Amino acid sequence: MAGKLWTRRRLLRRGVLAAAAAGSPLWAQTARALRQVAAGGPWLIGGVTSNAVIAKDPEFVSRLLRECNAVTAEAEFKWTSLSHSPDVYDFKQADAFLAWAESQKLVFRGHNLVWPGSGTPDWVRGRISSSNASSMLEHHIRTVAGRYAGRVYSWDVLNEALNVWDKRPDGLASYPWAQYLGQEYVDTALHVTAEVDSKARLIWNEHYLESDDHGDQVDRDLFLTQLRRLRKANAPLHGIGIQSHIFADKPVATARMQSFLGEVRSLGYEVQLTEIDVNDTSLPADPATRDAACADALRRYLDVVLPLAQPTVISFWTLSDRYNWLDWAAGFAPKYRRVDGLKHRPGLFDANLQPKPEYEVVAAALERYGRPAPLTGRSKGAGRG
Repeated sequence: MAGKLWTRRRLLRRGVLAAAAAGSPLWAQTARALRQVAAGGPWLIGGVTSNAVIAKDPEFVSRLLRECNAVTAEAEFKWTSLSHSPDVYDFKQADAFLAWAESQKLVFRGHNLVWPGSGTPDWVRGRISSSNASSMLEHHIRTVAGRYAGRVYSWDVLNEALNVWDKRPDGLASYPWAQYLGQEYVDTALHVTAEVDSKARLIWNEHYLESDDHGDQVDRDLFLTQLRRLRKANAPLHGIGIQSHIFADKPVATARMQSFLGEVRSLGYEVQLTEIDVNDTSLPADPATRDAACADALRRYLDVVLPLAQPTVISFWTLSDRYNWLDWAAGFAPKYRRVDGLKHRPGLFDANLQPKPEYEVVAAALERYGRPAPLTGRSKGAGRG
C-alpha cells in the first residue's frame, strides 16, 4: 500500500523530488544552522544524545552543536538509569552529561521524572503499595530534581502518563501511580518538582497526539480534560510536550490538531515539540522516495503545528539516521521492522550526517512562521513566565 501511496510521480507533483533533482541547495549546506534560522523565533532547537555517543563520535557531536542550542539526554536521567536498587542512586552518568551540556553552553531539558510503565524500575514495581506509593514518588522527585535545581531549563515531569487502553475514566496509565494514588499523583509530582526547583519549566510530555486516527483523538480529548483540571486546580504546570513521532503513512490531524492546540494555548500552556522524527517503516525501499515522503509528512505536520502552537522548543529525537531508535526497536517489536530489512531513515541527516530533504523542510518552516505569539491565561501556579 505504501508503494502506491508514495510513488515518485506523486512526490514529483508535490515538488519534493523535483527540488532535489534540480539541485536546489539544502539549508545545511549554507552558512546558517537551524539554531541560527530559529533565532528569529526565538525558538530553542534541540537534539538528543548520550554519554556513549559523546565519547565515541566527535563528528556527530559537531553536527549537533552546529544545529542545536538545546539538548536532551537519551537515558541518563531516567529513573531506570539512575536507580537499580531501593533508594540507591548513581548520578555519575547524569552528572557527566549535564556538565558536558553546560560546557557547551547548551540549554538542558530534563527527561524525565515520572514515566509510568516502562519508565519505572523493577525494584519499585516489586515494593510499591498503597501505603508507600506517595512517599516513593516524592522521594524520587526530590532526590533528582533537587540535585539539579537551577540548572535545568525544563523538566518532563510526566512522560507518557496517558494510556487509553487501561480504560480509566481519567485516561491515565493505571500502573503503578494512578492505581495507588489516583489522578492526584499528577498534581503531587508537579507540586513537589516546583518546590525543589522553582526555576525549571514543568512539562507534561505525551505521545500519540499527532495523527488523525481515532486513538490519537481520544488521547487529545483525555489530555485536554486533564489540562483543564490542572488549570482549575492552579497546578504548577507550564506546558505540554508533544513528542511528534510522526508516521509518514498517517494523515496529520489538521482540523482536530488545530482545535486541540487552540485550547491548549487558551488555557495558558506553552507547547514544546520534544521528540520529532518520521517513521518510515511502511515506505518503499528507494531512499530518495522514502526521504521525500518523510519530508512531505514533516512539512504537513509543521504547517499545522507551528503557526498555532508557536512552540518554545523544537527538539529532534533522531537528528541523524546514524542513531535512531526505530532500528533499535525493530530488534524486539515486529511493528517497527521493515519488510525489506533495510535500516530506517527517520532523521534530518543521513547516517553519514549529510542533510536530507527533511532538514530543508524544517529550516523553511522556521523562516515561514516567525516569532512566537504571547501566551494568555497563565495562572499564578505556573511560576515564572
